[in-house]
Amino acid sequence: MERKEKCLARLTNWDKTSCRLAPCMTASRVIVCKNVPLGSSPLCQKCMERPLDGKYQSRMMHGLLTEPIPEASRLYGGPWYWLQVEKHGDPKEKEWLEAAIESQRVAEEWCGEGAWKVQRMSAKDIKMVKAKAKAKEKKVKEKVQNTSNMAAKLLYKESEDAPVMLQTDSYTLRKEVYGDMEVFISQNGLVFESDGGEAGELIAKYVDGEFVDLD
Repeated sequence: MERKEKCLARLTNWDKTSCRLAPCMTASRVIVCKNVPLGSSPLCQKCMERPLDGKYQSRMMHGLLTEPIPEASRLYGGPWYWLQVEKHGDPKEKEWLEAAIESQRVAEEWCGEGAWKVQRMSAKDIKMVKAKAKAKEKKVKEKVQNTSNMAAKLLYKESEDAPVMLQTDSYTLRKEVYGDMEVFISQNGLVFESDGGEAGELIAKYVDGEFVDLD
């Protein structure tokens, strides 16, 4: 089959190909789309309609196979992956790592000439990505703070009674981003990893503004 007959979307199947490699580090590996592209486009109709980011990794398109993996992606070989490797070290799940490397090889072969190849990020590139993430984190925190201030003013204006916290057997979670790490924190300080944009495993406690290991 000629390359022009192949959709060049980079995809993943989070449920089947992801692996928890370290606390707050669940990565996935690439899969290819086997649909036929639409007209002269490198993409099929379905992939043309996929979002380029979002909390559901399986739904989004992780760029073209001819392009670098985007920062929003949690795929092996992308910027997020190398940042996590720098923080936690190379994955100890050797079987998954071998499968991820093989999946990338298959994707390159599928794409043919012009395929993007995985390269370990340099210290300079990692520093640049961190700086960008830090700036984004600051912007998000400012937005959350402004939203909280507006909500507090509205509550004060609309109600003369102090708000009452009711006991419940369910958690109210808030999403927080710390550098390149995204977590969910409950009202009682339980910290859950972000797994594909949703609350995953319990990994720590948040006490007095600091993360504390579970007992």
